[in-house]
Amino acid sequence: MRVVRNRYRGFSLIELVIVMAIMLVMAAIGIPTMNYAIKDYRLRAAASSLKYVFQQGRFQSVKNNTMYSIVSAASPGGGTRVFVDLNGSGTWDGIEAAVDIPPTISLQTSANSPSNSTMSLSNVAGYTDGMTTVSVKFNARGLPCTGSNPCNSTKGYVLYLQDNTRANGFAAVSITPAGRMKTWYWSGTTISSGKWY
Repeated sequence: MRVVRNRYRGFSLIELVIVMAIMLVMAAIGIPTMNYAIKDYRLRAAASSLKYVFQQGRFQSVKNNTMYSIVSAASPGGGTRVFVDLNGSGTWDGIEAAVDIPPTISLQTSANSPSNSTMSLSNVAGYTDGMTTVSVKFNARGLPCTGSNPCNSTKGYVLYLQDNTRANGFAAVSITPAGRMKTWYWSGTTISSGKWY
């Protein structure tokens, strides 16, 4: 008895349609997760970049033995530019350390942000808690301070960032009165439930 074999090998149309349907279902499940991960990455990058500018301002203050301010202004591409104001002009001059915060992320006041009670900061009353425009000064010893030069009264700061595309997307940068800096991220699903880590 002779066995007849088909000369043509491959997938049938039904098999291809089933595989395509499975791929579409997997993509529909994965796209929202990927979108959330991208937004979370942008928020974390903005907080890390903001901390970097503060560190640069502190280092420059100690290096040059003078007070410098870190201020913010509108960015040409939208959003906010935060920079070390080396010459006190209030405008970015191109040579000053700067970071552009994208338009989807904004600085927030403490009233519009989660409470800092889970940040484990000592003497929270000595902190400026949240601001919509950055105005942080470092004296010649690299300590955050208030007032004009010589700026001797030290103060801590907490600056909040919010991803405007989602309700629970928060990050923060804290600067202790001793000049120590840390980035924080909000783990809550709402503004009132969760903690900073």
